[in-house]
This record gives sequence, structure tokens and C-alpha cells, in this order.
Amino acid sequence: MSVRTLKSEKGLPYFCTITNKSWIPLFEMCQFHDAIYRWFELLKSNGNDVLAYVIMPNHLHWILHVDHEGQSLDRLIGEAKRLMSYSLVTRLKKSGRTETLDTLAEMVSSYERSKGIKHKLFEDSFDGKAIYTDKFLEQKLIYIHENPWRKEMVRKPEEYQHSSARFYKTGIHAGYAVTHYVEKYYGKEEYEFNRKFWWGAQ
Repeated sequence: MSVRTLKSEKGLPYFCTITNKSWIPLFEMCQFHDAIYRWFELLKSNGNDVLAYVIMPNHLHWILHVDHEGQSLDRLIGEAKRLMSYSLVTRLKKSGRTETLDTLAEMVSSYERSKGIKHKLFEDSFDGKAIYTDKFLEQKLIYIHENPWRKEMVRKPEEYQHSSARFYKTGIHAGYAVTHYVEKYYGKEEYEFNRKFWWGAQ
């Protein structure tokens, strides 16, 4: 496939990453996958699309199509981290993980504490790279989907439940139903035309 640009009238895709503070495996500890999927649905209800993702024990990678260029990625991620922080703390309290909560409380700076923040759940920075070509997007798809395999969590990328690897490999969704990037940027007709070559679909 030749390199094609992905920019559309409705915005851009971004490769995004958020990481638990000090790489503590909070997503795994709290079985937090369902909450992340609900956040994906909220993004979708606001006109955005999740094109790929993987939920690791302590970080999240995903490719997000932001509905229009004027929408702030910083604001979207900031709101997500705020909502997830509240939910994670609630689950940690319910499961009696006081030692983890104490550790997260110790990581709050004096300035943050003055703003009423009691626990530090995420690293301050996040990765958010704009994607302009299908070549770069495909590189990021491979990176995202191979994460659990490279960590020796599964024998094959598509075996990991909380990832879009299975869909991109077989056409069958795993934890969350994403939008295939070909359908998003090149249309339903091209997507349907290519299905038989990807998955043997009729």
C-alpha cells in the first residue's frame, strides 16, 4: 500500500499513552478495564473514535480520532485522568488496599495538596502524537498490539483480551469494538473490499 495521508475534514488521529504513577499496576489491581471501556464509549458519544488500544497492567495505549482539530487533546486526556483517578481510588478503598493508597498519597506535591488532591494516580505527562499517514498509523498499530506479547503475557498478540489486536488480526472484537482505520479514513466500500484479503470474509 502506498503512503496516504489520513487528515480529514473532521480532524486527526493521535497515538496516546497514559501511565499509572511510578508504573504501579493500578489497572490490573483494580480490574479497571470496564471503566476504560466506558470512557471509550463516552468519547464515541461525543463524535470521536477509538481506532486501536491495549490496556496494560500499568498503562494504556490507544489511537484516538479526535472529531475536529479545534478540540483540545490535553483537555480530553486531563478529563479522563480526573475521572479515572476518582474511580481508581474508590476501588482501592473498597478492596482495602490501604498501603497502595498511602503510597499514592505520599506522591502528591504540596502544590497539588493545596488544590485538594489527595492521591497521585497518573504521571503528569502523557504521550499524544498526531498521525498524518497510514504508514505511521500502521507502525503504531504494531507497537500497541505487540505490547503484551513483548512482555511475555501471551503467546500471540491476538490472544490478549484487552486489546484490539484480535480484531485487526481476525475481524473479531475482543474487549471493546473499535473502528477499523481503513473504514474511518477510506470509506466503507474500501473496507468491505479488503475484508476478504485480511480475514477471508465473504
